[in-house]
Amino acid sequence: MAIPPAGISEADWQATPAGSRSLILSQQQEIQVLRQENEQLRVQLTALATELTSLRELISRSSRNSSKPPSSDGPGFKPPERRKGSGRKRGAQPGHPGAGPELLPIERVDEVVEHHPDACRRCGTLL
Repeated sequence: MAIPPAGISEADWQATPAGSRSLILSQQQEIQVLRQENEQLRVQLTALATELTSLRELISRSSRNSSKPPSSDGPGFKPPERRKGSGRKRGAQPGHPGAGPELLPIERVDEVVEHHPDACRRCGTLL
């Protein structure tokens, strides 16, 4: 007689009809075979996913995101469209508060000293 499967007591196994016992044992063998196949397929799937990732990385390379020359991009590669400007001029916009040091209001000023340089800072010529 066969040893009862895990989870079934010896008394219950002996009380089970012979046809049912053989069916249970064959299903357990099939489950074991399917588990082994499942594990092999998981390993294969992991390997294929890794390979797919590396191949996608190779395909997505262009002269813009790697050190490849632009001539190697191929005929289907289109550079991205240039962004359209906002219509504003460059630099600070009208109404923007200045970032320099705050000046005192004219009421708090005690004395105004005029300063004029004697020579040019760059070439040194007298002014």
